[in-house]
Amino acid sequence: MHFARMLFWVLLLGGCKPAPQPTPQPQASASSPSGAVVEARIAALRAAEDRRDTTAIVEADLGNPEVRIRRAAARALARIASDEARAGLLRLLSDEDGEVIAFAAYGLGWTCREHEEQHTRALIARSLTLPRPLQAAPLEPWTALARAMGRCGLPEVEPTLVAWLKVPHLREAAALALGDMAMRRGLQEDTLVALTQAASEGVGEALYTFGRVDPPSEAVAARVREVAIRRLAVDDPNRIFAVRALGRCGEAAVPELRRVITGSFQDAERAEAVRALARLGEAGQRALAEVLPGLLPLRGPEGLASLVSDSYGVLTTLLSELKSPTRARNALYELARYPLPADDAPAAIRRRAVKLRCAAARLAAPRPEAPLLLGCDPAQTSTERDLARLAVLYREGIRPTVRLAVLRELVKSPDARVRGEALEALGAFKELEDVVPLLIQGLQAPHPGTVAAAAKAIAARPEPGLPSLEAALLAALARPWKPDEVETTAALLRAAGALRLVQARPYLERYCTGSSPTLRANAQGALALLGDKKTRCLNTAPLKEPAPELSRPPPTVRLVLDTDAGELTLWVDPSQAPTAATRLVELAESGFYDDMAIHRVVSGFVVQFGDRNGDGTGGAGRDTLRCETSPVPFTPLSVGVALDGRDTGSSQFFVTLVRAPHLDGEYAWVGTASGDWAAVTEGDRIRTVRVVR
Repeated sequence: MHFARMLFWVLLLGGCKPAPQPTPQPQASASSPSGAVVEARIAALRAAEDRRDTTAIVEADLGNPEVRIRRAAARALARIASDEARAGLLRLLSDEDGEVIAFAAYGLGWTCREHEEQHTRALIARSLTLPRPLQAAPLEPWTALARAMGRCGLPEVEPTLVAWLKVPHLREAAALALGDMAMRRGLQEDTLVALTQAASEGVGEALYTFGRVDPPSEAVAARVREVAIRRLAVDDPNRIFAVRALGRCGEAAVPELRRVITGSFQDAERAEAVRALARLGEAGQRALAEVLPGLLPLRGPEGLASLVSDSYGVLTTLLSELKSPTRARNALYELARYPLPADDAPAAIRRRAVKLRCAAARLAAPRPEAPLLLGCDPAQTSTERDLARLAVLYREGIRPTVRLAVLRELVKSPDARVRGEALEALGAFKELEDVVPLLIQGLQAPHPGTVAAAAKAIAARPEPGLPSLEAALLAALARPWKPDEVETTAALLRAAGALRLVQARPYLERYCTGSSPTLRANAQGALALLGDKKTRCLNTAPLKEPAPELSRPPPTVRLVLDTDAGELTLWVDPSQAPTAATRLVELAESGFYDDMAIHRVVSGFVVQFGDRNGDGTGGAGRDTLRCETSPVPFTPLSVGVALDGRDTGSSQFFVTLVRAPHLDGEYAWVGTASGDWAAVTEGDRIRTVRVVR
């Protein structure tokens, strides 16, 4: 504690002196390597990064006079993030280049476990001598240093970061770092008070923490409410933190959140206000029911046109968060009977109308066979209707025989999402009997997502000693799953462990020593359930070959998507994640994304696409992408690689709709987007993708 305080006050008092000037970057000299040699060495370091080979990064790289080589070395070590990478990262932390420092700090934050004190001391010590300004965003070293300290999470760091809140060039970084710490170990009440003070002084990021943890006392909650309400008057991307914070501040915040939903705020903020109200218990639910009638679309052409707009997401979010439908029964009945557009209307309009009708019917209908629910979509087969019926099954008072009858019907659905959710429901309703044949049917399905859902249900309600179920699970494990079908393989490994299936040990041992860290972790957990709690599934051997995409990274490329929601654009930038960027562009050029449904939309947060299976479990059938994460922040309309664990990316990408600090450093950043992505809803199709080089 005293160590951290002392270091900070040295830094703070040093602020009274003239600011140190940035150290000049090394210039090429007669002894500097030639351009061809530099490019060859950078390519070798990128290959070492992708292969996870620390032995290929040598001392000469860390002290090379060519800054681009040092940057490549720092990035490689940070992404390998192994114990063997730590020494190099500590060495590079003393570099004078901002990008090198940023990656070194980022990597030390990732490798903190069991080295927290050493890394924290190194990070704080480097901050004492770091000149400012050193490097422009997005690779800004001050933020990387602070957030690495927050990730390490030592109590001694907290007063240091609190004091940084008072330093102009450090306060935003400190606020984000304290938010990271809050999720790991909590914060002292004095720290929370300091954050509210910083927020009142204009540091919008200081409210980030309060969107993730509850205030410890009414006094703090009252202060957060006061500051958050004032921040709502400031139109900037950080205003979303004020909305989220209000959702942690008790019933007194309800009027302001209602004002956000019904006022002239951005639709992402309005959707977030809906979610914030949903966290406020009975008072929040009452408010949601009261604002619903004012959000209903008009009938007629004008109302239909409003369905393809940003505000549509606010309404669907409210319907998903409403848990007290009796207060809004009239509005729900009206919406469940909203007129369907004519048969010749655009598919996007009809899809949205059906979604609203079925979402409202789900809330208003008392049982899954209610006529209001069955009639929400007149089509013979309907994903929205079936998903709504599944949701009703979780309502209290539904008889087990009714639940089982509906699930038996829906596990045969032609839609992958419906099949998957029906199978997972078998694991949730443990009172149901005679479900083993359905689980076996799921394990034998050709669709990987269906198999994964069946395996998850088995893990949720394991019934060891059933030969037919065990045989089906072993057969599923023996199937030749594609390299990027990681979610399915991982679910099967967990199911084998839950069943204590000794015959599965050869499969568990194979994945225990494989190249996938995600599958190694699942195999280790399953082996522990089999009684082998000593085995550690480690594999530090590098891959034999780097990803083929590394040999052909594109320049910045524009992808123009013709979608049901209009024309949308992705600007693919390979500077931070060349392998993932190349994969995205090449898949687009091959037509992979043409005529594909967008399978995941969280209004006011993210849009995700890239799965032909339609349920989020599919890829392109290629090797998984090695994670190319970095300290680049996820701001509104950033593009990232979707993951289901470390090194699991393939063909799925996402676009953020708001500032999302909790994604920073967790996912690979591959560019930016433009266009009205907030108008997209699940099921909208990407008709074609045009690549503009």
